[in-house]
Amino acid sequence: MFFQFNNKTTRQLGRTLAKTQLIIGLSLIAFAMIVWLLKDIFAFIAMGILLIIGIGCCVNAIKIFFSTIRFMHDPNESRTDHRKNVRIHKPDSDDDII
Repeated sequence: MFFQFNNKTTRQLGRTLAKTQLIIGLSLIAFAMIVWLLKDIFAFIAMGILLIIGIGCCVNAIKIFFSTIRFMHDPNESRTDHRKNVRIHKPDSDDDII
């Protein structure tokens, strides 16, 4: 004997699944047609996104490059920058330390 699920719940679930799959399939076909018809617009959008990302990468690389140049200088060289109101207190002799 062949066992079948012929109750109302399984039929309703099957119909809902079929409707959902049909809607998704038709949506995918419509999106594919839109992309095919408007491929120039999508190409310009993709080009713009890649251009912006490329410019951002180049700017970031230049910033990193210039920040590394600052650290390559010899620290013993005379520097023009200094801190105001900074005093280093050093005892005159080691006798004061107990």
